Amino acid sequence: MLDSIPSFAVVGHPNRGKSSIVSTLIQNSRVPIDAMPGTTTKSSSHLISLGSEDLVQFFDTPGFQRPHKVFNLIKEDSQGADSRHYAVRKFALKSENKELYPDEVELLRPIIDGAGIIYVVDGSIPYGEEFDAELEILRWTGQVRMALINPIDSGQYVENWKSALGQFFNVVRVFDAHHADFSKQLDLLRDFAQLKEDWRPELLRASDALLQDRKNKIKKSSEVIAQSLTSMLSLKLDESINDNSDKEKIIEKLENKLSQKLVSIEAKSRKGVESIFSHNNLDCSDSDLWAEKEPELFSEESSQLFGLDRKTLLKYGAFSGAAVGGTLDVISGGSSLLMGSFLGGLVGAGTVLFGGDTLAETKVVFLPLGRKSLQVGPVKNISFPHLVLNRAWNHLVSILGRNHSRRGSLDLRKEIEKIPPLSEPIAKKIEKEFSRIRSGNNLSLSRSQIAKLLYKATLEQQNLK
Repeated sequence: MLDSIPSFAVVGHPNRGKSSIVSTLIQNSRVPIDAMPGTTTKSSSHLISLGSEDLVQFFDTPGFQRPHKVFNLIKEDSQGADSRHYAVRKFALKSENKELYPDEVELLRPIIDGAGIIYVVDGSIPYGEEFDAELEILRWTGQVRMALINPIDSGQYVENWKSALGQFFNVVRVFDAHHADFSKQLDLLRDFAQLKEDWRPELLRASDALLQDRKNKIKKSSEVIAQSLTSMLSLKLDESINDNSDKEKIIEKLENKLSQKLVSIEAKSRKGVESIFSHNNLDCSDSDLWAEKEPELFSEESSQLFGLDRKTLLKYGAFSGAAVGGTLDVISGGSSLLMGSFLGGLVGAGTVLFGGDTLAETKVVFLPLGRKSLQVGPVKNISFPHLVLNRAWNHLVSILGRNHSRRGSLDLRKEIEKIPPLSEPIAKKIEKEFSRIRSGNNLSLSRSQIAKLLYKATLEQQNLK
């Protein structure tokens, strides 16, 4: 028999989204999913766990292959309604059936061991009598059961399925495995609590635990983003020089290193957020940061999508006490500002990107014993951190809306059309922290405040209390 935690076998016709539903429910993209029917050949156990505690178990199973033949064999061993579940059990345990009907035996094993049934159908195809044998076999098991209508291509036959399935199942729900958001996943878990009274307390507790875990992951992601923003704004590089040094060449080298490090910090932050939400090996369509020899972070498109407009830039400049629209000074000693079109032209359209301002400070630092170094950074531009912040916000909200059953790349350019920007009050408070970081004051406090503000904004955007 199965362990005491609630357990469910996800069953149905081949290629109806069973593995997709399991992947969605356990919130992990590592469940194998393939468009080719028959990919799943063995039942596999997948757990919803928090820490070391297992809360709910799901079995991803092979699809029915010969249900009519199997049902006829089961009927031959049944003496009446009171013996039907014994007949199903006898079929599943009979050694020769494992060779003759491996898929049906595999899918029935967890059920005869006590698992509840989640029967998955495709709402884009009509119900037909070819499904009758599957439904009868599942009914004869005597186990609690729910049907999920998964509209893979359309919902054209959803009502048709509801009428048929209502005769066989305790609960029937429509559940889009590829697009169900977190709230719908929680609703489904709570629906499972209706199936068996003994499981109800544990399933409701699991639902509450997953909600809290979601909040914890958002908090952790906010901290990862805040850390990356602080690191980017405080980043500076230097190289020793003397009176004979080619300062322009050194500046160009340091500029390139600075840009590469900024890109690297953003990429690491994104991967960190994706890992927190178990979206491993996710391909984001703008994550090729060196595409066409121009880092996505510094592209004109990125500026137009995520940067500040001139009006907002001026407002934030006044708000933070920073100056907008500085002048360019070629290094001749003292300090100067790094050209907006740094990277030797890789970031063309610097005026568009940085609102007419330059990006980072460059200066000669005088050291003891007459030594000198050339320093590039930290970033002083007002618009730049907001561009990075808005990209990070778009990425985080996109990840939160990303269903674990979905495969393929995540197009962040399309996602931005669906995602509202950070509210102005939140953005203003974060700009205040950016200003403190630029001045070098108490970085850890500003990092903590940015994380708290992002956490609050994300909970509100996700309607999580």
